[in-house]
Amino acid sequence: MNLKTFFKPSFITGYILAAFVTIGCYTWLIKRATMSFEEKFRQEVRDINSKLPMHVDAFTVMDSVAYVDSTPEEAAYYYSICGEIDNPVIWNKQAIEALRQHTIEDLCKNDMTLQMRQRGFVFSYHYYSESDPSLLLTEFIIGPEDYSY
Repeated sequence: MNLKTFFKPSFITGYILAAFVTIGCYTWLIKRATMSFEEKFRQEVRDINSKLPMHVDAFTVMDSVAYVDSTPEEAAYYYSICGEIDNPVIWNKQAIEALRQHTIEDLCKNDMTLQMRQRGFVFSYHYYSESDPSLLLTEFIIGPEDYSY
């Protein structure tokens, strides 16, 4: 028997191939459906981090996201600030509070964070200088007392 004869398409080989594809799809769906929230969230964090760093806007680069398995659970976001606002003098109380309020508004509008908010997640945001990565410009935490769902 030669390879052409062996791999010649037929009804049976098509049926077997379709069965393998179907079993593979069902296995993936069952695995995904039985994953806990923590496993799904860890997978999302890995997926996001694989695409980083990423410019969020002209002055902000998202560097990484982390899931902190604590009580309460925490999602930590790390950013670098670049350009003309990469200056510690600019980061006064009013600017930081305006950023915090804007972040709370965005968080509450984001359907992707709804389940996290329902679970009482804490969201921490850390902004570092791009020109001096050891310089923390600001950080803040948004907890259940700050948002509604």
